[in-house]
Amino acid sequence: MPDRENIKTITNQLPFTLTNAQKKVIKNIIENIHDPKPMIRLLQWDVGSWKTIVAAIVAYYTHNKFKGQSVFLAPLEVLANQHYKTLAKFLLPLGIRLELLTWSLPKSQKDKIKSDLAEGKIHIIIWTHAILQENVKFKNLSFVVIDEQHKFGVKQRSFFKQFNSPHILQMSATPIPRSMALAFFGEFDVSIIDELPSGRKPITTKIISETEYQKLKPRILTKINQGQKIFIVTPLIEESEKMEEVKAATEEYMDAQLLYPEIKWKIGLLHGKMKSKEKDEVMQKFKNGQYCLLVSTTVIEVGVDVPEATIMVIKNAERFWLSQLHQLRWRIWRSDLQSYCFLETRKKTGDTYKRLKSMEETSDGFKLAELDLQNRWAGEILWTQQSWETDIPLEILSDIKFLEQIQEWAKRLLEHYPNLKWLDSLKKYMQEKMWDVLA
Repeated sequence: MPDRENIKTITNQLPFTLTNAQKKVIKNIIENIHDPKPMIRLLQWDVGSWKTIVAAIVAYYTHNKFKGQSVFLAPLEVLANQHYKTLAKFLLPLGIRLELLTWSLPKSQKDKIKSDLAEGKIHIIIWTHAILQENVKFKNLSFVVIDEQHKFGVKQRSFFKQFNSPHILQMSATPIPRSMALAFFGEFDVSIIDELPSGRKPITTKIISETEYQKLKPRILTKINQGQKIFIVTPLIEESEKMEEVKAATEEYMDAQLLYPEIKWKIGLLHGKMKSKEKDEVMQKFKNGQYCLLVSTTVIEVGVDVPEATIMVIKNAERFWLSQLHQLRWRIWRSDLQSYCFLETRKKTGDTYKRLKSMEETSDGFKLAELDLQNRWAGEILWTQQSWETDIPLEILSDIKFLEQIQEWAKRLLEHYPNLKWLDSLKKYMQEKMWDVLA
């Protein structure tokens, strides 16, 4: 049974009160931690629901109760740094030693951290995907947290199977369709934080034309004068012959300088082809106010924490999947200020417009993932392809009620016939495959 005193020790350190949804999720995960069967769970909901804090509470509990080590895996170094700062505030005073291991650290420092990790001196390690290629050892790895799970490939996510099958918690504001399909088939459990923190206002999302975007200028300048910040997101870095009508980030950057001459020197540019150091410098300038408007590609899709950012304009929004649009817009939901996401598109008619209307109508990540599932398929369930081709008919994957029935039938079969030899063989086979296709 869960040790309530252990949980109480860390929750008393928090500067806020956990919601009922958060408490329920923590209870479910800790019950899994007590189970010898490795947990594979997806934690889903949106920015501001303190998913990282939930995972940190479980990591603390894992160490105190079982002397187990935990890993927090992030897709970007800036996000890994952000996690470290968040966790250090309330874990360090509790005697938890956590370290940040990133590619940019000097070799001597990395070697020291890896040595301490192997000896069990480090309780929680935070790292980026680049470290997956390093020669890392643990004394007792028990709990793995994969943040922004949609940013990791199948083989990257299965890296941890070599460490005696630790419990794995994957976190995402919007599950990729493949993950959703696997969840319905019972490959892993799903927890949803569906209770928003008090004081947060829902994001207002609106589809606009290019002309309407131009008319936003006075409103945007007013927000900037109030100390708020703006994102302009474009799908490309440079022009493509196949996508000539889509402006590159560099061209959009120049257009922004022409449109906003009043703040020309306070407009930044960020894209994936920049070196890590350059990206970090741009984001730092945006955070500290040297930039008040940032033109960016989807590199800002994950983990960027800029509380003053309240407006996002996504150019050529029809070029994005709904799940990606959903991820992007939650970058501007970091405070109690009202936020606005504008989806610019050339045509406000047809199927594309109907698809984008879903962004105006719902903020439910699972519902948007279902719509993406119908448009791009779920990938192979038993192997590694994550989109387009599927080894299960689309008609089945899009029939949610039928999938729920399959999951319920499978559970009943396992409960009533646990000793069937063929079933044991099937369970063993699926467990092996489950690690290979961990999503």
